[in-house]
This record gives sequence, structure tokens and C-alpha cells, in this order.
Amino acid sequence: MKKILLILSTILFVACDGLLYSPVITNTVFNPSTDSLYAQCKELKGLGPLHIGETTLRQVKKDKGITLYDFQKKPTFVGGYWGASSFENELGKYLDKEAKTIKQYKISDYFSKYKIGELEVRDVCLAFYKDTLVAISFDCEQGMLEHYIKKYGNGKGNKYEWDYRKGEYGDKDFSYEYEHIENRLWANEHLQMEFKRHSELRKDPEGKLMSRDSKSCVISSNSRYNDFLTTLEKYKAQYKEEKTAQKQKMYDGL
Repeated sequence: MKKILLILSTILFVACDGLLYSPVITNTVFNPSTDSLYAQCKELKGLGPLHIGETTLRQVKKDKGITLYDFQKKPTFVGGYWGASSFENELGKYLDKEAKTIKQYKISDYFSKYKIGELEVRDVCLAFYKDTLVAISFDCEQGMLEHYIKKYGNGKGNKYEWDYRKGEYGDKDFSYEYEHIENRLWANEHLQMEFKRHSELRKDPEGKLMSRDSKSCVISSNSRYNDFLTTLEKYKAQYKEEKTAQKQKMYDGL
């Protein structure tokens, strides 16, 4: 009888422990009708004075409040949301030279922010197609995200959080795992704004907490942004073909 009670108490303890430390999961879905979404976002035009489909490259170059970063004369297509990585400097030079109808400029980074009145925005990158602004990428910080939600509603998408804690801070058995995935889309007849975030906090095998937080926000034209992306991919493929041909020519000369 004692043995049975011991087994039952062990099962009960494990069950209670599992209930006590089970993860908290929330997944909120936002699914407004298209008409409702467009009505809420009818005033969405861009970022401050930078209006999608209206602002020209000439206007940006004349604006004294905007600095087009050349990053010590590096190609404009190195870095930024649409650019090559710093290890692909040659690709950036190729795109600057060959891609006449598309341009990318970064007007702020993490330290030098783009100012809209008293507001400072990090990592602002502009995409132009035939000299007209078709997309803006920027770091949408928490305060800005809250502003957009207040002004334009929740948008369309979802917010998922997985939160697991066991023990207390300082305890040797303490573990903490957290994941946050958030996707929101605001849109009207002319443009859309897409916000994406993926954050997580994990313990590595040595017990150290490791964190990651990546987020992006892109406002883009409904009609011309795909033209920009298609042209960009065309020139990237063309560059790759030319590099492959040059390498083959070197092999043939051996």
C-alpha cells in the first residue's frame, strides 16, 4: 500500500511540476477586411516628408536635412536593406554601374539618425525606381510601432509569444526560454507597410542566456516596388553569370 501511495505521490508531483512550469503561449491573429484595412490606413504615405511614389531622387538630394551616405566612397548598393554585404564590394560596384533604373541610398545608420522633427529614426534606407521613391526600410522601434498601431490599427497578421520559465533568478536550476514572432501589414490602395520581428532568449549548453532580436519595417509601392526587386535580381544574376564566365575563361587558359 505504501509503495502504491509513493508511486501515486511521485506521479502527482511530476504532474504538478509540469503544470507549474508549463509554457505560456499566446497567438493573437489580426484579420480585418480589405475595406476596413484600407480605410484605417488611408493617410499612410511614407515616412515623414518621404512619400512613396511621389518623392524624387532630385528632391532628396536637395533636402538639406538628408545626408546620402557614401560610407567612404563605397558603392551605394553595399549595406542597407537591399544592398550587398560588405564582403561583396565588387557586386555593389557592379550594381551602381550597370543598374541605371534602380538606386539605393542609406540616409541614416545606427548612430547617425534621420530626424523628423523631434523624432529620430535609425537605419533608414531608400529604394528608387526610375528616380522615384518606391520603398523605405527603417528600424521601427517600440515607440514607433505603438504609434502605428494607435494610428492605423493592428493591421493584418499575428503576434505569437512562447514564454517558459522554471525556478527563480539566481537558482542553479533556473531556465528561461522565450520566443516572439510578430508580423503586421498595413495597406491602402497605393502602398503597404510590412513589419516583421523575431525575438528569442535561450540558454546555451553552458547555462548562459543568449538573445536575438531582429526586426524590419518596409513601406513600399503597390505598383512599382516589384519592378525594383525584379530589376535588382536581374542584375545580380547577370553579375553571377559574368563572374562564372570569367572564372571559366581562366580555367580554359591553363
